[in-house]
Amino acid sequence: MATETVDVVGTGFTVLDRIYADLRAVASEELGGSCGNVLLSLAMLSRCVAPVLNLGLDDVGNRLVGEFKGAGAETRFIRRRSDRRSPVLAQHLDTMSGSHFFAFTCPETNEELPRYEPIE
Repeated sequence: MATETVDVVGTGFTVLDRIYADLRAVASEELGGSCGNVLLSLAMLSRCVAPVLNLGLDDVGNRLVGEFKGAGAETRFIRRRSDRRSPVLAQHLDTMSGSHFFAFTCPETNEELPRYEPIE
């Protein structure tokens, strides 16, 4: 993709959504966040997109970059650093009521999850 003209460059809220259904263990993990979702969708629609992000050199960062690459996005503007943790957001689903909420705390460990940090 390096020779293609980029249609869309985006930076903003991009995280790994860790989805918990009915207070059980992780049901799914997917690329999420408003910016991440838009860029991924546009890439899947064959637009040449380039996310501009800061991620950690960790498994979550590998997963996010892999999802962008799998959709055909140009990932050379994603900066990875060993002193940074890639962002994670817990999404809790209540399938009986159809409601959901987000949290920055892991329900399994009660530890704060790493948050999104804008580019510098």
